[in-house]
Amino acid sequence: MIDTRSLRAAACVMFLLAAGPAHAQELSQSVTRRAVRAAVKITVEAPGSRPDRPRTSTGSGSIIDPRGYILTNFHVVGNTTPGAGAPGSLFSATNEVRIAMVDTAREAATVRYIGRVVRADVRLDLALIRIVSDVHGNPLPASTRFSAIQLADTTHLRPGTRLYAFGFPLGVHTINVTSGEMSGFQMNSRDQVAWIRTDAEFNPGNSGGMLLDRQGRLVAVPTAVMSGRGTLEPIELARPVERVPSEWRRDLRRGHLEDTVIEGIPELAMGDTAHEAVGDSSTFDRPEMHYFRLPTQRPLRIEVSPALTIGLLAENGFVVREGQGEISIQASDPQNMVLGMMIPARQESGGGTLAIRIRTRAGRTGPPGWDDMPPPRPSNPTGPANP
Repeated sequence: MIDTRSLRAAACVMFLLAAGPAHAQELSQSVTRRAVRAAVKITVEAPGSRPDRPRTSTGSGSIIDPRGYILTNFHVVGNTTPGAGAPGSLFSATNEVRIAMVDTAREAATVRYIGRVVRADVRLDLALIRIVSDVHGNPLPASTRFSAIQLADTTHLRPGTRLYAFGFPLGVHTINVTSGEMSGFQMNSRDQVAWIRTDAEFNPGNSGGMLLDRQGRLVAVPTAVMSGRGTLEPIELARPVERVPSEWRRDLRRGHLEDTVIEGIPELAMGDTAHEAVGDSSTFDRPEMHYFRLPTQRPLRIEVSPALTIGLLAENGFVVREGQGEISIQASDPQNMVLGMMIPARQESGGGTLAIRIRTRAGRTGPPGWDDMPPPRPSNPTGPANP
């Protein structure tokens, strides 16, 4: 019997951004001034448990394009796991993001603009927001320009490099800066940098903010804090900006982004689907969850090779049904379910890329449990078959 709790618990190996302060050092006045002006505070209102009690998500971000494009974490603006909504869905039904800024380190952040998500990758936990209007909804003049931060890859970093985290923690009205050393790299199976580890402490609300080098260049996005289960001290994790999808950079070079494209939660098609798990979402060789949207056709039968633990999850995170390598979707099941797949720790899968085949086919109709029964054996009126 599969423990259904594991399907929800596997994605919860990271505690998002909780720690205490440290003091920044060695940043020049000009670098600090530019970083302060390029940092933003992000708030998004989402439906709560009751219509009169909306909930608010708060995070940080960095302006990376002077035309008003902000890089942040997806979990600041949308659902990465089932619980409050389907993975890959935005918190705001109208895709409205409120942007607060400051001009100096002594100034309290105030909401000045409205933005909307134009690009996102749920598995990388990255999102790109475009500022589209002032706080009153008036479109911005085409000539509007913002202070922006330069991006840098990790090729110049080494353990011991000094890094600086800028953001707007919860309960803090002015910008907050912490500093520390880069502790190391976390690689995926394609030898790409999945995470930067640092001891520059992150605080709740730092999600999506800046992790800068001494030259004031953005090298990574503060994302999570790892603690417990064998870690003696909390380990801060940041997603390198070199992992920003090349398609986003290309589209920005071509002009303004008008549409909203959210990737990372693929939709299964009828027939065979190839999928790869490279270790971008997992940390420190622990299991991770991958989610998939289901076809609208019912009933369905899904088979996964290798035979991983899979489950059907509702938007509220409730496990409707689970299986090992195969599962059925009944006609009576809700349409808003997702398929959750537990990817084993890399050390258990040989340490490389895990190639997965997902076969989706029409299921058989019948009473509940019919599709889980083995097909009937053909009769043989001439006697037993030859061995």
